[in-house]
Amino acid sequence: MNIRLCKRSNEVQIVLSIVINSEGRPLTYDIFPGNTFEGYTLLPILDRLKERYEINKVVIVADRG
Repeated sequence: MNIRLCKRSNEVQIVLSIVINSEGRPLTYDIFPGNTFEGYTLLPILDRLKERYEINKVVIVADRG
């Protein structure tokens, strides 16, 4: 996120990743530093899901932000 676009540049920025199941219940979450490129967060999360929950099929919902 471009800090110049934020109205509150003195606030701490984070990247929050939440994984939910098909019923909308949270399974896990991760918090990354605000300057982390979101593209770098997806693969590690998918790898952990495969290991922890033995999940082979996922649907990814993301915003353009």
